[in-house]
Amino acid sequence: MNKCEVVNDFGELGQIVEKARRAWDLRADQEIWFRGEAKDYGDSALVPTVYRGPDGKVSNRSAADLLELESHLYDEFCRCAPQLAAEVKEGNYWEWDAYFLMQHHGCPTRLLDWTDGALLAALMALGDRMQKKSDDAVIWMLEPDRLSKHLRSLPDRLQLQFEWRQHYRHSRQDGLVDGDDIDAWEQRYLPIAKDELFSVKLPGSPFMIDTQHIAARVAAQRSRLILFGTERRFLRNCSPGGMLTLRWPPVQPPAIPSEAFPILLDTVMGASILTVG
Repeated sequence: MNKCEVVNDFGELGQIVEKARRAWDLRADQEIWFRGEAKDYGDSALVPTVYRGPDGKVSNRSAADLLELESHLYDEFCRCAPQLAAEVKEGNYWEWDAYFLMQHHGCPTRLLDWTDGALLAALMALGDRMQKKSDDAVIWMLEPDRLSKHLRSLPDRLQLQFEWRQHYRHSRQDGLVDGDDIDAWEQRYLPIAKDELFSVKLPGSPFMIDTQHIAARVAAQRSRLILFGTERRFLRNCSPGGMLTLRWPPVQPPAIPSEAFPILLDTVMGASILTVG
């Protein structure tokens, strides 16, 4: 699927990130996204939680069943979630905030978390893995601009935009909607009840979340998010270049003692070193 390199310390991580920036010909203002995982999850790597079973493996249930489950959980969460939010916004803003908060509090969703900080991704992978020293940690690197361009060209994205406009025009003629959401096709990615938007098919390809949608609590964690459609292995099966896997061999003390992680995490969270890459 993509190139894999081995990294043994934070210095090597920075060097690999800089090498990737040159290889991908990125400008200084272009981001790289990172995702840290405590081990190689094999077939279920880069698969969001709603598409995984209790054993962590990719679920064999149909996408329709899992989407219905997610919709039920989303409805229940929205009913209880206002007490968890700093403020409850109106309309579409709250629908997005509630979905992000749902994922933040551990409910299964189609969201996959990334960050723009290489060291933060490394610390998350290594910190979670300190009790599993026999496993390699894995850090995924992604060039988001290239993936975004690829997604915009896919037939199912174009079909979604067409169907959304058709649905919106018909709904407005019937007096079911007001306002000007004719181009707000990304709303279709939110969980919905079975009888809603039946004429607009959820694409197989994912949607990269724009920062305007991200709840303040999630944005403060430097999160970048990919919201999946019906294809649970999309990132595993379709990578248009611009992706790199880093394997970090097991940490053997005193290389990075476990007691150092809180100090390292505080340092990284409070310093510009967070944005290596």
